[in-house]
Amino acid sequence: MQKFVENIRNRHDAIYKVLLFLGTVVFIVFLLPREVSFKYEFQKNMPWQYGDLYAPYEIPIQKNADELRQDRINVTAKQKLYYKYDEDKAEQKAVEFELEISKLLTDELKNTGANLSSTELDKMELVREKFVRIGMPVVNDIYKKGMMDFTQQGEVISDTSVFYVVKHNVAGEYTKDDIFTLRTAIEFAEGMWKRNYEEKEILLKALENILQKDAANVLYDSRKTKLVLEEELSKLETEAGTWKAGQLIVKKGEIVNKERFEILTSYKFKYESQILEKNKRVVVTMAQVVLVAVALGCFFLFLFYFRKEIFYNNRHIVFLLMAINFFVLATLVSLKVSWLQVYVVPFCLVPVIVRSFFDTRTAFFTHLITLMIVGFMVSDSFSFVFYQFVAGIVAIFGFANFRRRSQLLITSAMVFLAYSITFFALTLLQEGDFSKILLRNYMWFAVSSALIMFAYPLIFAFEKIFGFISDLTLLELADTNNKLLRELSLKAPGTFQHSLQVANLAEAAIYKVGGNSLLIRTAALYHDIGKMERPMYFIENQAGVNPHHELSSEESARIIIDHVLHGIEIAKKNRLPEQVIDFIRTHHGTTRAEYFYRKAKEDFPEESPEESLYTYPGPIPFSKETAVLMMADSVEAASRSIKDINSEKIEQLIEKIINKQIEEGQFANADITLKEISQIKKILKKMLMNIYHVRIEY
Repeated sequence: MQKFVENIRNRHDAIYKVLLFLGTVVFIVFLLPREVSFKYEFQKNMPWQYGDLYAPYEIPIQKNADELRQDRINVTAKQKLYYKYDEDKAEQKAVEFELEISKLLTDELKNTGANLSSTELDKMELVREKFVRIGMPVVNDIYKKGMMDFTQQGEVISDTSVFYVVKHNVAGEYTKDDIFTLRTAIEFAEGMWKRNYEEKEILLKALENILQKDAANVLYDSRKTKLVLEEELSKLETEAGTWKAGQLIVKKGEIVNKERFEILTSYKFKYESQILEKNKRVVVTMAQVVLVAVALGCFFLFLFYFRKEIFYNNRHIVFLLMAINFFVLATLVSLKVSWLQVYVVPFCLVPVIVRSFFDTRTAFFTHLITLMIVGFMVSDSFSFVFYQFVAGIVAIFGFANFRRRSQLLITSAMVFLAYSITFFALTLLQEGDFSKILLRNYMWFAVSSALIMFAYPLIFAFEKIFGFISDLTLLELADTNNKLLRELSLKAPGTFQHSLQVANLAEAAIYKVGGNSLLIRTAALYHDIGKMERPMYFIENQAGVNPHHELSSEESARIIIDHVLHGIEIAKKNRLPEQVIDFIRTHHGTTRAEYFYRKAKEDFPEESPEESLYTYPGPIPFSKETAVLMMADSVEAASRSIKDINSEKIEQLIEKIINKQIEEGQFANADITLKEISQIKKILKKMLMNIYHVRIEY
C-alpha cells in the first residue's frame, strides 16, 4: 500500500494530465448533440464522390430556404389585423357629451348677458335635458358601431382591407365602411340631426369636442395580431413533395445540381432527425468519445514532441484546454439561440489570444483542434471549417509580431476580408448565382471580426489569472520612461547604457536563431537592475575612483555577485513578471567572478581560495533566450576592456568567452544547438564591429 501511494506521489504530474485529458473529453462529449451524423459529404455543383445512391425509404423533400422565406413573406403580407372593442368607452363619452352640452348652454346664456337666476337655471336644465334626449341616441349609435382613429393605428388599412374586431370574445370581419372615423361620425350626426334646426349647432359642437381627443373605442391589438401571425406561420408546409423508396438520387461522378442537392439535403435532414433508441444513443456517445479523444490526443502529442516546455507546465495546458472548451460551449449556445448564426462566434480569438502567450505554431494547432471538434456540431462542416481555417491563419499572420494596439483593428479588418472573400467564392461555387449571396451573413462575419477587439482586455485578464506575459506587457516594460528604468538611468547611468547595448545585441542574435525577440530585449533592459544598490562598485559607473581598492577580493566578489540577488529583490518589489526575473537569475549562470578569483590567488599564492565564494548562485540558462542573453551580456561587458580594438580582437574575445561558457556547461539546460551558437557568434561580432566602428582590413 505504501509503495502504491509512493508511486502515485511520484507520478502525480502525469496523473493530473490524464485527468485533465479525460475531464475535457467528458465535457466536450456532454455538449455534443446525441444524434447520428450523415455519412456523406456533398456540395452543390460538385461531383458526387460516392457510389450510386438510392433512397432507402420515402424521403419528404424539404423546401429550401428561399421557398420557405417566400412563403413567410406571403403569409406576412396577408396577415390578419386584430382590434379590440372597448365597451367602457361608450359610457365614458356619454358622460362627457352631457357635460359638454351643459358647458355650451351655460356659455351661451352668459354671452346673452342674462341674469343666472334660479328661474333661468331651471329653464336651462329643461333645455339641457332636451338636447341630451336628442343627442344621446346618436352618440350611443356611433360607439355601438365602433369608433376608430386610423391615423394612430399600428398598421395601415386600405379602403378595401378586411380586419377583425373582437367583441365579447367573438371576432367579426370589418372594413373601413363598417367603422366610424371622426369625419364619418360627424357626417352621420348631421344626417340624424338635420331636422333639429335650433339644436343642431350645439349638438354638433358638443360631439366634435368629445371626439377630438381619445375618442376611439376600436383599438389595434398588436399582441393578438402577432399571435395569430405566428400560429399561421407555424402551419406553413415545409415539404415540397416526396422521393419514393428505391428511387435513384444521384449516380457516382454526377454533378450535384440544385434538384439533387435539395433531395440530398432532405435525406440528410430525415436521417439525422431520427430518434435514437437507448442502445444506439450509447453507441453514438461512445463514437463521440473516441473521436474527441483522438483529436485531443493529437493535441497532446504535438505538445509532447514539439512544445515540451508547454507540455510539462500544467498551467499552460489548463489554459489551452480552457480555450478549446469555451469555444465549443459558445458554438452550442449559438446553435441553440434561434436568432444567432454560428458564424458570429469569434473563433479567431483562439489563435490571437494563444499567440499572445505562446508561439505561432502552438496558436495554429490549438485553432485547428478547436475547429476539428466544433466541426462535429455544425452543418455544412466543410464550408464552416474552411472559413474559420482561412480566417484563423490571417489572424495569426496579423498578430504574429504584436507591437501596436492598432494591430488589433487591422487584424479584425483582415479577418473580415478573409471571411468575405471565402464566403463569396464558396457561395458562387455552390450556387452559381450572385443573387444567392446573402448580405446578412456579412453582418455576422462583421460582428465576429469586431469581437476580436476584445482580445485586449482578455489578454490582460489571462495574464493576471495564469501569470502569463504578453507582448503588450513586454512593450510597456521595454519603455525606457518606465519608472524602474528611469531610476536605473539616474542611479547607474553606465549600467543603463550597458543594458541598452546588451538589449540590441541579444535582440539581433535571437532574431537570427529564432526566439522571442521582444522578451529578450525587455529582459536585457532589466537584467542588471541589482547594480542600483551599489552602482559605484561596478566599473561602468565609476568616474576615476575605484572603491574595490580598499576591499579584499572576497568582499569585492561578494558585492559583485550580490547584484543578482539584489536585482531579484528589486524586480519582485516592483512586480516584474517571473519570466523577466528568470533572466536576472540566469544571466551569469554559475560562472565565477573571475577577476577577483585570480586576484585572490595572486594575493595569497600559498592558499587556494574557496571557489564557492566567487561563484554566482545560478541557475544556469534554461532556454534559448536566457542563453543568448548570457552570451550578449558577457561579450558586451568584456569588449569595453579591449584596448586598440580591431576585428581580430573582437573575434578572439567572442570565441574565448562563449567557448568557455560551453566548456563550463552553462548551456546544458538550454534548447540551443552548436550551429545556433555559431550563428550567434557571427551576429555578435558584426554588431560589436558596428558599435566600435571597426573595419575589416583587406
